[in-house]
Amino acid sequence: MKFAWDASTANPQPDESFSIGLPAEYRYREIGRHDDLVLGNGTKVGDCVTTTETLTCTFNAAISAATELKGSGNQMIVAQKVTQDNKTTFDANGTEVEVFHPNNERILPIAWVEKDLGKYANSLKRESSSLTWHIQFSGTTIANHLGVEAGSVNTVTFNDVSGGGQKLNPDLGSWYVRVNPEEFGGGADGYFDVAKADGTAMNTDHGKFTLKPTIGADGTTASITLSRTDGNFAKNANYEIVYQSLAEGGKIVPGKVYSNSATLNGGKNTTVSAQMAYKDPISYDVQLTQGFGSFGVKKYVTGAHQNDVPADTKIRVNVAYELPNGTTETDYPTWANKPASNPYTVEVAAGQQQAGDTLREFPKGTKITLTEDTSAAALPGALGWGGKTFSVNGTETQETATFAVDSSVQAVGLYNEVIQKTGSFSVVKKVEGSNKEAFSKETFQIAYTCENGSEGTLDVKGDGTPVDGPSVPVGTNCEVTEKEKQADGGAEREGYTVDTKIDNGAFTIKEGAASATLVTVTNTYTEVPKPTPTPTPTEEPTPTPTPTEEPAPTPTPTEVPAPGTSASTPPSNSGSNLASTGSNAVPVIAAMAVFLVTGYVILAVRRRAS
Repeated sequence: MKFAWDASTANPQPDESFSIGLPAEYRYREIGRHDDLVLGNGTKVGDCVTTTETLTCTFNAAISAATELKGSGNQMIVAQKVTQDNKTTFDANGTEVEVFHPNNERILPIAWVEKDLGKYANSLKRESSSLTWHIQFSGTTIANHLGVEAGSVNTVTFNDVSGGGQKLNPDLGSWYVRVNPEEFGGGADGYFDVAKADGTAMNTDHGKFTLKPTIGADGTTASITLSRTDGNFAKNANYEIVYQSLAEGGKIVPGKVYSNSATLNGGKNTTVSAQMAYKDPISYDVQLTQGFGSFGVKKYVTGAHQNDVPADTKIRVNVAYELPNGTTETDYPTWANKPASNPYTVEVAAGQQQAGDTLREFPKGTKITLTEDTSAAALPGALGWGGKTFSVNGTETQETATFAVDSSVQAVGLYNEVIQKTGSFSVVKKVEGSNKEAFSKETFQIAYTCENGSEGTLDVKGDGTPVDGPSVPVGTNCEVTEKEKQADGGAEREGYTVDTKIDNGAFTIKEGAASATLVTVTNTYTEVPKPTPTPTPTEEPTPTPTPTEEPAPTPTPTEVPAPGTSASTPPSNSGSNLASTGSNAVPVIAAMAVFLVTGYVILAVRRRAS
């Protein structure tokens, strides 16, 4: 709904207001929405707020100083009732005004239509924090895509992928299935919510179902399986899988295009996609010279850190233009509101549209080229500007935008992602000392730990080849260490002692290339000395004792026969009383000699033993 207001003859005062009331056939789509009430030159003179049925605009103190008391605006409304006529009555600040319905047609009931495999999204509001996606099909169309008989399918699986700026909602209670049987028509009241992905059964009158989404680690992909457990998908019913994705930064970015696609497993050419964006109106109430047009830029900030950007942050937009068909300024004598130079620059604040008094006119057909300069728009801390996107007439381009001026004020959206600056580090391994040549060819594991929770190991060769670590937010403190045990990829080597030295082992991540922060790990090896063998001493032999000579037996002396005894051998010298000194004395002398020798030997042995 577009409207114009004119208070030139009303002498409006601060806190006075005007309103637009809707008929029963419509309602305002965004209840509680606040908008600025501005004049044609961009001056804010009040605020407008909606309820279900009424838009009320209240003037502020600036209205007292205003001279041109008129402007325009727009609001989104939704048809909510079937009509028999092609027009209805609005309440324009107490005055009834007849307004035709869109296309000058009646508002008709919605008939049931069999849905082919497809995808769509619910429309968005300015304060929306999520997007709602639908995968739809009927029992007949899903069978056609799978190449089987209609009514024979009871399980389908989709691979879902979300575009940038959003993550799939991990709350399984927010995922659900709804059924639209033909006999209930195609209106909102013909759809029945039947089951949630968390196992909750909501309505079993139209079947029993299980919904199982498996969301990927990055939150942007999912495998979604829907099964009917009490039969097959009915041929004359539509089915929908409904789920959400959460906007990055907690709120959707007006004008940003969000996308989602789903592919049916087992089908051919069965990827369906949808896009959705909230089109925040960029409008100016200016009087253009006939044959001339203009454009206005609105600056949007996106990304997870969009709320960290100060409201007074301004960026520069560079504008270059080329007049149509080789013409020059002299060909346009009525060209009054022209730029002072070509190119020229305008400033736009984050979240705001270009001020009305900075708009310039151009002959219709002029080629405009826009680029952005963020060098003067400093961001706090470790934040930085990421990618930039221009959106003109529904066409998005990166880095620059080129378009032709028409006879209106064209809206240009400029989107900048705010990112956290990142840096990295690089690790070099050096080997010194014993067996340097061999060890420098081996790989060592270097561990890193950063205070943002980033941790891991790097495989680094000992030949001095640098290995880069992961990207880490600027300003993060990190530490590098080396494992000890060789079995763990550490520094130890059998038969060697090692002295490990780490230069710059604790550091703070800086913006730029990994080589800006270099960590050097040096291992110096020393071979463990091998022991010299000790000779075994020869054992002193035990002396062998001289054997004791067996003494010869002492002969029994020949007894002198007693007188009167007859000797066997008659004495050769009978009648003599002297001792015998001849052969008879030899045995006695021999016995004595043997005895003496034996005694000497025994004495000698005893002395040696002592």
